[in-house]
Amino acid sequence: MKNVLVLNASLQGDNGNSSQLTSEFVTQLQQTESIKVEKVDLNTLNLPHLSAQEMQTWSMLSDNMTPEQATLTAYSNDLLAQLERSDVIVVGMPMYNFTIPSTFKVWIDRVARAGRTFSYTSEGPKDIYRAKPCIYSLRGAVFTKAQITIPRHLTYASFLALWG
Repeated sequence: MKNVLVLNASLQGDNGNSSQLTSEFVTQLQQTESIKVEKVDLNTLNLPHLSAQEMQTWSMLSDNMTPEQATLTAYSNDLLAQLERSDVIVVGMPMYNFTIPSTFKVWIDRVARAGRTFSYTSEGPKDIYRAKPCIYSLRGAVFTKAQITIPRHLTYASFLALWG
């Protein structure tokens, strides 16, 4: 059985077009193979923007953390655990003001961790995380090719080896 992580970033929740597209994709996938779905509405996580204090906790031993530091590092550790459990990632992402929703950016900031999901080498950043298929369900108004920021999304995903 495959574990499928569904990340929805629509402000409209399940009523958003991108969320409906991910739902349809999962329904179709369920007809072809046995899957277990973990669905996350990125808007309801209410994750704060990444801070220097939180990033510093990522290199600390848990025994040396204050309760506040443990709470900060739990944001990232919990999201990474979700990601590690998944075999496939499905992202429902609307386009707001020609870019990705800030809720998705906040999620990326938490899972892109040097030493955990990638490492720096003399050849540049390298994946130390197993590659997982990542399916994007993008939805927005009609944009010209020059206006769409999809290459930035793909760069994030490629960097994390989430694109398959």
